[in-house]
Amino acid sequence: MVLDTRSDNQESFDLKMLTHPLYLDPTTMVSTHLQSLIYWERPARSMVALTVSLLFIYMTRQYSLLQIGAAAMTVATGLNLAYVFTSMSAQQIFSDNNEPALHPHRQRINNPNPLVDKTHLHHYVDLFCEIMDTVGKEVKKIVLIEDKSRSLTWFAISFIVWTFAAHISSRTLVVISLLAAFTLPRFYQSNKHVVDSRIAQTNSMLSGQLHNAQNLAVQSANDAYAKARTYAARTGTTGTDAKNTLNRASVVSKED
Repeated sequence: MVLDTRSDNQESFDLKMLTHPLYLDPTTMVSTHLQSLIYWERPARSMVALTVSLLFIYMTRQYSLLQIGAAAMTVATGLNLAYVFTSMSAQQIFSDNNEPALHPHRQRINNPNPLVDKTHLHHYVDLFCEIMDTVGKEVKKIVLIEDKSRSLTWFAISFIVWTFAAHISSRTLVVISLLAAFTLPRFYQSNKHVVDSRIAQTNSMLSGQLHNAQNLAVQSANDAYAKARTYAARTGTTGTDAKNTLNRASVVSKED
C-alpha cells in the first residue's frame, strides 16, 4: 500500500512539473536555466556545468567519441565487477548459516520500472522541437531584417566570428565563448554601476569626437567648395580676357 502511495505522489509531482509555466513555454524555460547558470545563482551547479563542458571539449580534442564511450564502459564494468565480487565474497565468508550470497545490484536489476519514462520522453522531444522552432523563427527574423538594428548587430557578430574562425580553431572559439559567458555577465552584475558609468563616459567621449569630426568635415568641404568656386571664377575671367584679346587682334588685322 505504501508503494502505491509513493507511485501516486510521484505521478502527481510529474504532472505538476509538466504543467508548470516554465515547461509550457520553452523559450522562458531555456532562458531561465541559462541565466541561472551564467549568473551563478547556484554556484555549485554553474561550476559543474562549466567544468563538464570544458572537460568534454578537452576530451573530444584528445580522443574520439568511440574511445571515450569504450573507456567509460570499461571503467564502469570493471568497477562493478570488483564491487560485486568483493561484496558476494564477503557475504560468503562472514555468513554464519551458509546462506547464498545476494547480488548487491539485485534491486536495480529486477526493478520493473522502465529506464525511460515515455511521458518524460514525449515531453522532452516536444520541448526540443519547440525550441528548434523558436530558434528557427528568430533566425528567420534576423536574416529577413525584421528589426534593422538587431539584424545589424547579428551581422557584425557573425562577421567577427567568421573572421576569427579563419585563424582560430572552432574548439578554441567555443572555449573562449564559454569562459566569456560564465564570467562577463556575473562581472557586469557585480560591477554594474562602475561599468555603466564607464560606458556612459566612453559614449560621451565618442559622441564628442564624432561631433568634432563632423564639424571638421563640413568645414573642410565648405573650404574646398569655396576654393573651387574661386578657382573657377579666376579661370573663367582669364578665359574671357583671352577671348577678348583675340577678338581685338582679329579686328585690327582686318582693318590693316
